[in-house]
Amino acid sequence: MMNYVIVLLGVLLLGQCHQDALPEDQAQEPGFGTAFLLQKGEEVKVSGEAAGTLTLQLASLADSRCPKDVVCVWLGNATVVLNVSDADGQSQQVSFCIGDCRPDPVRNKHKVQVMLGKQAYDITLLEVLPVPNAESNETAKEVKVLVELV
Repeated sequence: MMNYVIVLLGVLLLGQCHQDALPEDQAQEPGFGTAFLLQKGEEVKVSGEAAGTLTLQLASLADSRCPKDVVCVWLGNATVVLNVSDADGQSQQVSFCIGDCRPDPVRNKHKVQVMLGKQAYDITLLEVLPVPNAESNETAKEVKVLVELV
């Protein structure tokens, strides 16, 4: 009898374990202060309650970083250009570089402040993905970006 009670408790506990996931057709729009991925050519709208909508588009992506499983003479770098525009039609092109971006010191993320109209934004390039690997010839396809209101 005790074995049945233990099995029943186990089944009830396992039944409580589930993950709330959003259906794909209800994917959330990125917001200010939340990191998100952006693919080449893709356009993403970032919005929040305190400000209007900011649109980002990954215009170019070049990656010459040393693969993570190789010893290189030069660390290399990844350069990214984003087109940024606001709801009023003001736009700006912003360049980022991570890795060995001479004459700047080596960095693993890059923050740039952008001013559109009267609103300032901090845009941070957090990652270029995937990280180069000697076993895979996969090229960089997307970037991880964070946009914050200033």
